[in-house]
Parts: sequence; structure tokens; C-alpha cells
Amino acid sequence: MRLDLPTAILAGAALVGALVGTGLYAGLRAAHAAPAGDAAPAAAPVLADTEVQARAVAAVEAQRASLRAACPGRADVTLDVTFAADGSQVMRGVRVAPVDGQDASSCALARMTPLRLPPIGARRRVRVPLALP
Repeated sequence: MRLDLPTAILAGAALVGALVGTGLYAGLRAAHAAPAGDAAPAAAPVLADTEVQARAVAAVEAQRASLRAACPGRADVTLDVTFAADGSQVMRGVRVAPVDGQDASSCALARMTPLRLPPIGARRRVRVPLALP
């Protein structure tokens, strides 16, 4: 039996497609399979809103001294921060209140590093005040 060129090309393409599809399917299944004998890591407990708020305030307080030293003037800012379940900052909004004298708000916000909390168990949004003298 002899195949003409278009039929041979079609048969070859079908064979290659089947092999690639099988390889992708097997590779993706293996990538998502849990390793044998290993238990899944325990999920962090879901913390109450008040505990997340307290941890966020402590994280801002940890930066207050360096912000005060780097930014002369006054600032009255409310940070609206969203944290992922692992405690990483996902988003930060800002409300700046007017102050008398030199405003240090833009300086403080530019120098403030993203907040990081220990795992909190679920996505949470909190508001944290930041006031500089």
C-alpha cells in the first residue's frame, strides 16, 4: 500500500498531535498531583478582624520611627490595606487629611514599604491610621 503526499502529511500531523496531547495531559496531571507520602501543609487559622487590625497597626508602627526621621512635617493618613491569606499586602488605598504646616504625607507614603503580616488565613481588608507629628 502506498500513501500519497497529502494523506501522509495528514497521518503524520494526527500522530504528532496525539503524542503532544498525551504528553501535555500526563505532564499537567503529574504537576498537580500531590507527592506520595507528603501531607499537604496545614492551612493557617482564619483570624478575627480585630486580630488582623491589631497586626496591621503593629506593622505600621514598626515603620513609624524611620518615617518620622525621613519626613519632616505632619501627616494624617488612613491606609486602607487588603491582605492575602498568607499575610502579604495585596492592595493599599490612602485617604490623606489636610494638616496645618508642612505636609509629610507624600514623603511618608513614598517611603513606606509594603506591609507583611504572619499568615491570617483569609483575605482581609482593614483601615490603619498613620499620624506623624
